[in-house]
Amino acid sequence: MPKNIIKETAIDLINHCIDDVRTNPNLDFYSLAASKVYGIPYEDCLEILPDGEINTKPTAKYRQNVKMVILPFLHEMYPGQDLIDWIYGIEVSEDEA
Repeated sequence: MPKNIIKETAIDLINHCIDDVRTNPNLDFYSLAASKVYGIPYEDCLEILPDGEINTKPTAKYRQNVKMVILPFLHEMYPGQDLIDWIYGIEVSEDEA
């Protein structure tokens, strides 16, 4: 697959996930991205389950796999920004930065 198609696909995925987590900030961005990439339930991609237990399913590793792929694109798209705040649409004042 040509590099520009991979980049376009990653950017589309990032934008879809950002829209979702800004609508529902309780979602984990990277677990959501893994769920979309692998076509499996979101809960199966969580590293830590809502009850605080560690997810022991093999699919929990998908979150880290997707994170390693899309994180460089995020840094390229939004250099110098606190990515977590930006992803979730959190405004940070100059005093807090």
